[in-house]
Amino acid sequence: MDKIIIAIDGPAGAGKSEIAKRVARGLKYEYIDTGAMYRAIAWKLLKSKINIEDDEELQQLIDNTEISWQSQENVFRVFVDGGEVTDEIRTQSITKKTNEISMIQKVREYLLILQRKAGVEKGIIMEGRDIGTAVFPQAEKKFYLDATLEERAKRRYRDLKKQDQTVKMEKIKEAIRFRDEKDKNRSLNPLKAARDAILIDTTNLSLEEVVQCILDKLKK
Repeated sequence: MDKIIIAIDGPAGAGKSEIAKRVARGLKYEYIDTGAMYRAIAWKLLKSKINIEDDEELQQLIDNTEISWQSQENVFRVFVDGGEVTDEIRTQSITKKTNEISMIQKVREYLLILQRKAGVEKGIIMEGRDIGTAVFPQAEKKFYLDATLEERAKRRYRDLKKQDQTVKMEKIKEAIRFRDEKDKNRSLNPLKAARDAILIDTTNLSLEEVVQCILDKLKK
């Protein structure tokens, strides 16, 4: 069967990353995490300490930044200017900065170019918040994953605890609620399901069940 582009979108905590990895493994496709790309830019901005409201400074930083990645056995490794930052970009401070810069047009335009280049050869699963609507509106298959706010907060809490990070459930829930509002109401590529996306509510489903559901729909 000819290889295609599969887009998986949805809000924070819907299970996009792990599900996309498992589907990619089952299909022997390349997994691409666009959120990690935004985190990489956020990491560079924090290190550089530039004023992100200064268009000239921001453009200069973007022009002098090289983001690359390696997707091996569904482990998405990220590099900034040749140095690996895969683990460093998973902190709370990076998450906060990522939320800020994800709304900036210059940042989105820069990453859009990288994301579209990644899909030239097809045979990829790309997950994010605007893959099926903005990055690859022509993707052959699109999925939109969602879950209740309560369930998504629980998942994020468990993930952060595994990383030995000190977190509180209510703060996580509020952060996700705030991110939802910003993502859905931003003027530039807001979070929404593509018209032709297959909607899957993952609230009461295990990872295995969602993966199997997607694989079944791909077979059809």
